[in-house]
Amino acid sequence: MAADRAESFQPLTGVRVLELSRLVPGAAVTHRLADLGADVVKVEEPPVGDYIRQVLPHVDGIGVQHLTLDRNKRSLALGLRSDEGVAVLHELARSADAVVESSRPGTMARRRADYATLAELNPALVYLSYTGYGQDTRYAHLPSHGSNLAAFAGVNPIERRADGVVVHGPMPYGRYRASMELAALQASHTLLAALFQARATGRGRHLDMSLVHTLMAGDYAAMTDYANNGGLYWQDLPQPTPKYAYYECSDGEVLLVCAIEERFWRSFCELIERPDLAERGAWGEREMDFGAEDVELYADVQETIRTRTRAEWLDLLIPSGLPCSPVNSVADALADPDIGGRLMTDRQTLPGGREVTLMAPAWAAGHDVEFGATPAPGLGRDTDAVLADFGVAERTVAAAREAGALSAPAGPRSA
Repeated sequence: MAADRAESFQPLTGVRVLELSRLVPGAAVTHRLADLGADVVKVEEPPVGDYIRQVLPHVDGIGVQHLTLDRNKRSLALGLRSDEGVAVLHELARSADAVVESSRPGTMARRRADYATLAELNPALVYLSYTGYGQDTRYAHLPSHGSNLAAFAGVNPIERRADGVVVHGPMPYGRYRASMELAALQASHTLLAALFQARATGRGRHLDMSLVHTLMAGDYAAMTDYANNGGLYWQDLPQPTPKYAYYECSDGEVLLVCAIEERFWRSFCELIERPDLAERGAWGEREMDFGAEDVELYADVQETIRTRTRAEWLDLLIPSGLPCSPVNSVADALADPDIGGRLMTDRQTLPGGREVTLMAPAWAAGHDVEFGATPAPGLGRDTDAVLADFGVAERTVAAAREAGALSAPAGPRSA
């Protein structure tokens, strides 16, 4: 990290979270908590652990999502298929503040790791079940891959090719990933609110949240518009319209102009030295609709934009406060000091010796988060330390080791 880093921003220091999940959903909920100082213990079934370690893409054979989402966590290699392993979990739960699990409904109850069981041991425990479709829906038993969830939620567009084959529609992968991240943020936000209440009252609760419902809530504008107007207003935005459009510049780069408000459109026309265009194009409740009368207007604006490079247009438009932007590649975004330059970055060394760069958004003005203080853990790396920190009895640990529920080798227990 930079030598001149400001005071670190770790407001969740002292909060203990047990993550009993596999793949992205649970890890995405807890990684923000870990970044902000919570002690997130990733409880993983040996000998494989969380499958997120193998999910593509890879850096030196290690899943990038594991490197990113499991940073600043500790790994406890603990099997929950034996009584001895469950006994260890019960002792951990006594001093935990929260549990996050993402198994299909019924799985945790069969393992005596459900809310009802753990709340008897720790009434202040906040228990988040973050599943695909909720605890008691008719889809609750279904596995929940990302595209299935997006399809259920109505945010997975399709198109039919000329040969009749139905394929995934033109939703950028970044938007899909952002939708999943927004869903996880809603879950972590709710978990934090429940923790706040538990600290005040001494009583925890069971939170039943699902990816499909948080995905839908994240697309609130489309959902509300459809519920009230029966339309799909926001799905029309990618259509080229004169006031809300992509324009190609003289250097082949693309400029996005979002002058949807009338005052912005008039200012835009003045700045590009085409005031004659300001009165053209319909205004009204659905001003973003693309009608046939706008085709000629769009062509006129495009002809003007092609007279300069994108950099030249940005130098002119951005100081004016107009809603416009370059259509960046990932490389462009990272190279911009005011976009990529504002991300927190950290270098970590993989077991094979290769250094990788991880990134996260900044959390607070004048502060930084030591999210790279501990790299994503190897399976079971922190088993002994977690058992000691949570005060798990030696006899319970010994029984679990003998039963094969703890795969990490016995050794000095760190404080």
